[in-house]
Amino acid sequence: FFRPQQYGEQYTIREWSSFNAMLEGYYAEKDRAERLRTKSKELHKAVHNMYDRALRKQAARQEELAASGKSEYAEALVLRSALPRYYLATMQVWDAECAARVEKHRKMRAAKQFETLECPLHLETVHLPRRGTALLEDLGNLTANELYDPAGAGDAAAEHILQGLESLAAQCENLIVVSNEVFSGGADYAGDTDRYLLALAQVNNALAARADAVVRVVCGIPVYYKGVEK
Repeated sequence: FFRPQQYGEQYTIREWSSFNAMLEGYYAEKDRAERLRTKSKELHKAVHNMYDRALRKQAARQEELAASGKSEYAEALVLRSALPRYYLATMQVWDAECAARVEKHRKMRAAKQFETLECPLHLETVHLPRRGTALLEDLGNLTANELYDPAGAGDAAAEHILQGLESLAAQCENLIVVSNEVFSGGADYAGDTDRYLLALAQVNNALAARADAVVRVVCGIPVYYKGVEK
């Protein structure tokens, strides 16, 4: 009797009452295996999405702790301008904690006469009610959203964001954009992290080339790389 050597000792020989019964058994096992593969893919996707969300939330918390002062400086620049003032918020609301943070920040900005527009995706679709000064915060969140959200632009994220910034600038008297510094951590990155950093760097470089002023804020101190403080 021939034994299937490719399976070593891990196999089971089963007898069938007829050829039709064997076919029915075969297709039943095939369907079961296909269902298991589908569930495995869905589980892998769900875990991957949860991991991405956790990374983004952790990055947001780390940035808050770092407290470079760039957000405060950007708001101070806007407060020197006349009304109307728009705040384009890019943070996605994943859970109750995020919702609470969004509501807290919205109330704080309202006291400074900001009109908040939620824009976690598709910046190119934003239409401001009137010309004024707009503050977009921040490009790091927006880039991650466009890259990883199923409704986002994916690998075309940088191109879409730059198109959105072009459209937004045409609607403003002043546009102030907050972003993150990239590739200064002294480490090599791979996979999705490198993909994200490259996309954000592409947006940062193109925006900086067009901007009237480029400012790095360190411990609350503005350092101008381009333009002068007004």
